[in-house]
Amino acid sequence: MIQIFCSLFKSKGIQHNSLNQWKGKVEQYKEQEVCSEKAEQFIQKMNHYLARQKATLPQQTQILCCSDIIESTFGKYKNKGVKIITDDVLKIAGYSEKSTLEQVSLALQKVNMAAISKWKQENTSISKLALLKRAKKKVAA
Repeated sequence: MIQIFCSLFKSKGIQHNSLNQWKGKVEQYKEQEVCSEKAEQFIQKMNHYLARQKATLPQQTQILCCSDIIESTFGKYKNKGVKIITDDVLKIAGYSEKSTLEQVSLALQKVNMAAISKWKQENTSISKLALLKRAKKKVAA
């Protein structure tokens, strides 16, 4: 059952289609196998987990539920080649999202540049590229 659960939700995430497939796989398993107490407990716990997740699931969306996805997202940030935290960290949330123009406009209305600048000064370091540009300006001057 663990293998069935992982193969289904790791690749497809939690969505209406994968939830229905899970129900079908559980029914199939119970018809073909004698369901042990541990297997039944696992099924119950996973059904409870999925029910909680489904409550937060909008009509046509999926919830990605795999550490590979998290690792991939942070890998994209890490592969920028910097060993310091830059303001690029603010982009992580958008790596896997397709945002509409309306969503971006609304987000920009909710925050001002002064707040972003203050956050950047308090929480990030100067990138190597920024340091290089500063050095070139000093040499050119």
